[in-house]
Amino acid sequence: MHNKLKEIQEEQLRGKKHAKHHAILLVYILERATEPRQRVEIYLNLLNSIFASAKTSTQQGFLTRDGWVQAAKYVKDLINLLNEPSLKTIIASSKKEQIVSEDGTLNSVDVEKSIIPSFISFLQKLDSELLKAF
Repeated sequence: MHNKLKEIQEEQLRGKKHAKHHAILLVYILERATEPRQRVEIYLNLLNSIFASAKTSTQQGFLTRDGWVQAAKYVKDLINLLNEPSLKTIIASSKKEQIVSEDGTLNSVDVEKSIIPSFISFLQKLDSELLKAF
C-alpha cells in the first residue's frame, strides 16, 4: 500500500495526468489504511487528485456539484481525522521528524507546517469550485 502511494505521488510530481485514476486508487487505499498519519497523507493526495481531475476529466473544467460534495466530504473527514486525540498526540510528539533525503542527509520536517498549507489550499479551491459548480 505504501509503495503504491509513493508511486502515485511520483506520478503527480512528474505531471502525469491520471488524476481521475489516482483518485480511484487513493479511495481504495484509504479504505484499507489503518494508521492515522497514513490516512492524512492519503486524504491530502486524494483531494489533490480530485481537484486535478476536475480540470481534465469534465467538459466544464471544474467540479460538478456531486464532485464538489464529495470533495467537501473528504475535507470534513480530514478535519475529523486531524481532531482525533491519537493523531494529535502523534503530531505533538513528533513535531520535528528526521527524514533521510535522497542524497543521504537528514532533514527536519515540521509535521504541522506540512499539513496546514495544503489544507488551506484545499479550502480555497473548494470555495472557488463551489462558485463554478453552482
